[in-house]
Amino acid sequence: MSSIQRLRAKPLTVKIALVFIPVVVLGWVAYAYAWDSREYNVNTKALGSLIRTASVFQNSYGDTAHMESFRLVVQEKRSNATSNHIKLAFDRFSTTAANPLPPVFFLAGGPGSSGRRFADTEYFYLFREIQKLADVVLIDQRGTGASIPSLQLSGDLNLPTDVSENIEPVLLQSLTERVQEALEEIKNNGVDITAYNSEENADDLDEIREALGYEKVSLMGYSYGTELSMVYMRRHPERVHNAVMSGPLAPDMALKLPLAVQTQFEGLDSLAKLDKRLSKYMPNFLKTMNSVHEQLRQAPADIKVPLMDAVGDDAGVIGNAIFSTIAFFKPNWEMTMGDLHLQLMAQNYIGNDFWLRRFPSFYYRISQGDYRQVGNILRNFRRQAMPNGLIFTTNCATGFTDERFRLALVQERQTPLKVNGISFGRMEEECTACGLSRLGDEVLAPVTSERPVLFIIGTLDGRTPIQNLPELQRRFNNSQAIIIENGGHNALIGETIRDGILEFLQGSKVSVIKIRRDIEFEPLAPYQHSLGDTLRAILLEKGKDAMKELYSSLKREYGESDDYLYDFSELSLNFYGYQLFEENKVEVAKTILEFNMELFPESFNVYDSYAEALMLSGDKAGAIKNYEKSVELNFFNVNGRAQLNQLRQQPSN
Repeated sequence: MSSIQRLRAKPLTVKIALVFIPVVVLGWVAYAYAWDSREYNVNTKALGSLIRTASVFQNSYGDTAHMESFRLVVQEKRSNATSNHIKLAFDRFSTTAANPLPPVFFLAGGPGSSGRRFADTEYFYLFREIQKLADVVLIDQRGTGASIPSLQLSGDLNLPTDVSENIEPVLLQSLTERVQEALEEIKNNGVDITAYNSEENADDLDEIREALGYEKVSLMGYSYGTELSMVYMRRHPERVHNAVMSGPLAPDMALKLPLAVQTQFEGLDSLAKLDKRLSKYMPNFLKTMNSVHEQLRQAPADIKVPLMDAVGDDAGVIGNAIFSTIAFFKPNWEMTMGDLHLQLMAQNYIGNDFWLRRFPSFYYRISQGDYRQVGNILRNFRRQAMPNGLIFTTNCATGFTDERFRLALVQERQTPLKVNGISFGRMEEECTACGLSRLGDEVLAPVTSERPVLFIIGTLDGRTPIQNLPELQRRFNNSQAIIIENGGHNALIGETIRDGILEFLQGSKVSVIKIRRDIEFEPLAPYQHSLGDTLRAILLEKGKDAMKELYSSLKREYGESDDYLYDFSELSLNFYGYQLFEENKVEVAKTILEFNMELFPESFNVYDSYAEALMLSGDKAGAIKNYEKSVELNFFNVNGRAQLNQLRQQPSN
């Protein structure tokens, strides 16, 4: 029996997850530059044509760097001599080194994300450090970003959330039709979607290398970018100097195994048991989680979400007025949520660092009959934009081995979330409907290499589980690893990691191989007393010293409480300071935030907040000093950098 026959014989839960989860994961990659698609399918530019434009790049935070932007014409499908010509977009930050190392090619994830957009994130500061050693080339892979054509699919998913029975087949049919319709639009523009896969993508990289005159390159991949790195290493091994792989994903491992993903929830359960307050309300996170899913399997939940919850901060006066009028006649957004919906959401968010601290409260609220939060999230699932079509074309071309599929199905029966292991969009039915098929068994052959490799991975990364690391290290026996304890998939960057990457690129042994990140879980219940209000009353009546003495007394008495009495965290006083800003009580806010600095002197955020208070009170020099301290503590504090740039540009009084 072939893999497609096996799949068709499986429950619809499995089938839906194969496509739905990667769509959800990549909702945020609906990012495309405004390029004229009419340039595509008109072969007026010769293959190999290279257009270069020099400029000064300025990111959103006010920092600048000299940049060259390129457009390279390549063949859409190299096995077809008459296929269309397409344009690859990429940027280069040229090195300042006298004796540069091989250039670093940055490859974004997805598949479907723009590599060039990372120049406008905190990665810019990492790239600028690497630029001291080597050229940095940010690439919009074919079909993404400013490359032409774009495979960005149009419209929204519009997934149904109004059925209570037979949810699985309804979701499957809806998703299949929506994806097929969106891909048909792409094909009708003359795009050969069978040409958008990792093999053609890897050959694009080599044409970029050749066009820029490099003999060898270093690869820096994130998520799918690591899979593409491995494909390049297989197809062009002699051109690879070394590779950094953050959130590593091999072509034959992309189909996640259920027990590996389940381990992430077990890790959360262990951490939750160490939290006295959380464990008092919910002694066993996994038990609560399983109970919630079982309850929804027995009876889907009808949810009413206040319509005004859909109004964002950017709706404006007119938007709020419109929504308020509509809400007067229809105050609630009504939906039906089944177990499948919740499974898909849990699977999607397990790799997200923000959600790692939220999962216990998320399930606890549902167990208590509070569906408001999950209803809002489900509404956003329904309304999310279609992703880049590259996720379908690439995954269909790669597929998965029958052996790994069998193992996933066996493990699925041992886990409470039945879709955990079947989660990466290699859905044969979807592929067949769209005219896509697997390229061949060779695309799933394990990639091995003797080139130096640095793996960066989190112990709570549900998207690229750490359980894959031993096998990857066997394949790349000249490898090192930085392990982020309690780290998820979307936060694999930090100052220590930056230092490790720079050490690795220079051929040194990485000095720090394990980093711990603490998780402070979202409260399961409201705090009974406001620490800010308590301290402010004493501050206004008796002064700063009395306030500090009261804090110490409260911390001694209630700091180890097993209930939510007072919140003594850094964020508590920080949040209260900003409340005082809104009340125009800047001087009181300054006192609170300054005290927070004394309590948490190693936190970059407290210096950032205090600097803002000084800035609001007109103390420019003090604000600069504290923003500088904040950036010193956290190299990637983009807000601090942006504020520093603005303050330094202001004329002196």
